[in-house]
Amino acid sequence: MLAGVPSDVATASGRADLEGAAVAPSSYHDHVAKRIDPSRLSARAKRDEALALKDEVRRVFEANFRVYGVRKVWRELQREGSTSPAARLPA
Repeated sequence: MLAGVPSDVATASGRADLEGAAVAPSSYHDHVAKRIDPSRLSARAKRDEALALKDEVRRVFEANFRVYGVRKVWRELQREGSTSPAARLPA
């Protein structure tokens, strides 16, 4: 989901009603196309999915009552000795 655009923005005509949204129509349509066809994702997005990076970060975030920010999640991944790319990047 794009920031500021709810997932149910499609109208009865099947077109997105983006009036008042803080997203350019071309950005919205590109995002939707990538959700429909994952082969259009960037190489980095594909690699992150393959490495289960989101799952690792989400696990740490949820385990800490959803209050940890990016720095604390990064530190927790380092403390655990995680081998994910997120643990190797500086916060």
